[in-house]
Amino acid sequence: MKKLTSLFPSFSIFCLLALLLVSSCVDQDFDTPPANGEDPDIPASAIISIKELKDMHQFGTINQLESDKYIVGLVTANDESGNFFQTIIMEDETAGILLLIEQSGLSNLYPVGRRLFVRLDDLYLSDFNGLIQLAGQVSDTDGDGVVDRVDGIEEVLVDEIVLRGQFGLEVIPTVVNLGELNDDKIGSLIQLENVQFIDSDAGETYADAAGQRSVNRTIETCDGGSIIVRSSGFANFANQLTPEGNGTLTAVYTIFGTTKQLVIRDTSDVNFGGDRCGGGTPGGTEISIGDLRNLYNGAATNAPAGSKIIGTVISDRANGNIDGRNLIIQNGNRGITVRFQDEHEYDLNDVLEISTSGSELSDFNGLVQVSGVPIENASVTGSNSISPMTVTVADFLAQSDALESVLLKFEDVMLTGDGGTTYNGNVTVSDATGTVAMFTRGAATFSGATLPEMEVDLVAVGSQFNDPQIFIRNLDDVDGEVVVNPGGDIDEDFQSSVTNNADVDITGWNNLAIQGTRLWRGREFDGNFYVQATAFNDTEANMETWLITPEVDLSSPKTLTFESAQAFYVHDGLTVWIATDYDGTNADTANWTQLSANFAQSTDQQYEFQPSGNVDLSAFSGTGHIGFRYQGSGPLGNTTTWLLDNVKVD
Repeated sequence: MKKLTSLFPSFSIFCLLALLLVSSCVDQDFDTPPANGEDPDIPASAIISIKELKDMHQFGTINQLESDKYIVGLVTANDESGNFFQTIIMEDETAGILLLIEQSGLSNLYPVGRRLFVRLDDLYLSDFNGLIQLAGQVSDTDGDGVVDRVDGIEEVLVDEIVLRGQFGLEVIPTVVNLGELNDDKIGSLIQLENVQFIDSDAGETYADAAGQRSVNRTIETCDGGSIIVRSSGFANFANQLTPEGNGTLTAVYTIFGTTKQLVIRDTSDVNFGGDRCGGGTPGGTEISIGDLRNLYNGAATNAPAGSKIIGTVISDRANGNIDGRNLIIQNGNRGITVRFQDEHEYDLNDVLEISTSGSELSDFNGLVQVSGVPIENASVTGSNSISPMTVTVADFLAQSDALESVLLKFEDVMLTGDGGTTYNGNVTVSDATGTVAMFTRGAATFSGATLPEMEVDLVAVGSQFNDPQIFIRNLDDVDGEVVVNPGGDIDEDFQSSVTNNADVDITGWNNLAIQGTRLWRGREFDGNFYVQATAFNDTEANMETWLITPEVDLSSPKTLTFESAQAFYVHDGLTVWIATDYDGTNADTANWTQLSANFAQSTDQQYEFQPSGNVDLSAFSGTGHIGFRYQGSGPLGNTTTWLLDNVKVD
């Protein structure tokens, strides 16, 4: 059984992993007369500094505090803009710390500039990826007797633990330069001067509000330094555009693993009204893809300073036949492979502007690529489709260098597997003029599909692996008969078939919206991929979405198994069905029979997958499809998130 666990409050866990772990510190004068309100009567002997508290912590552990002491500090960030959730950052003159509280609307009670007195007895000190946090609850999520999760202070206990003092006190960030952002300043409210968003991130949205995804943008100094600015898709400014000028940035300095990052409280922290370093406009100077390729003469070299390329993505990350850090971009009749430093989220037909300034031009087994490109150097400027160039196999072999990373069409070809009948591995593509190798990764969603036995027209991308070769993006590139599920059984763990935060699009499966527009989506946590459906934040009166398997052979007795999990439980919205007359398109006209299976219960730990048990399908014959049906309603509050994984029929 798979489990999802977290060290954070149980909401939007996937955003919180990289964003809501921040703390800060700022000088304060405890002798300043109260601006408003009064401090509680806590003797000085009962107070320790936040630095003293943090020094008690041993990284990698969760420690229960047994102390009658208090920490005292000012609030420097809260949940007002939505860029922090169920989290406040408090700090004194020595350090700052993240305080987890299971309560919404914290900004009303704990505005920036309010002094807090926190009683430490029975709280928990822990860390996540290098950042220390103070929590109120712990749990053993996998039942092995070891505490492995912390959560916020319960709302009913907050007033006993967090005592509110004076408010309206001034919070002044520390002015630093990037070189001074060392470990001692993690958690500080800092201010950087003379900075700007890099060319590819200027004029872009702070985050992805539609997909509720956090986004990293990069700011740079005029002398070449840079650091990430991370914003949540739940922030009320997520859809606002980053400014294109230069100026002063105020933010909380934090860290995620080894990655330094800044988190702003709202857009008033960004004051970029000045001219950019060196003048000019964002984006740099465009260089054609052909001219960029021509700079490579067999030895690694760097792309020109201040250069960028523009083109259309002709590779398809969603179907897994290309490494997640790579994409192919084409403009006109020239293309090139781009290798990013991290996995990207750019889709087939996205038009990209990519800053190549200083990136390396080299080759990988003969394939020319621009590599080591920071993920922040690319931005989507529109959508387009590239029409493939029709060639013969002989044409491609004769011009393979010029046709490398270009979308091609081969007519009337036969596909012959290298010792097999599926796309997986090496396949020989033959026409009247010759043969060429076609490679399909085992991770591709269609790798197990059966090769057609007739001539087909084939769209493919020209490539190179010591010798010329080609690859297809998905089965839509094959114009001919394709058998999707030749064995008639199902074994889907979603590890290589879905993309995080993207609608499920698996060859042979149907993802249908019957009421409303929402679909099942791929999600990932801690390396595990799964699918989920929810009506949370949906404005439609009713939502109904189906995820339907490929055709299953029921000529012999079969058993269905799967795993389900729930989060933010309010209703039973997930059911499973079978139909033997589903035509592959019209789910609402098929005769569906509901199956009896075990689903995750409201009392189960959130995000913890539960087995369905063996669901007997022996009463059905011929062929059939299994359908997972989610029903909910945002306006009515039926918004439980349901998760699904490890679907098997055998």
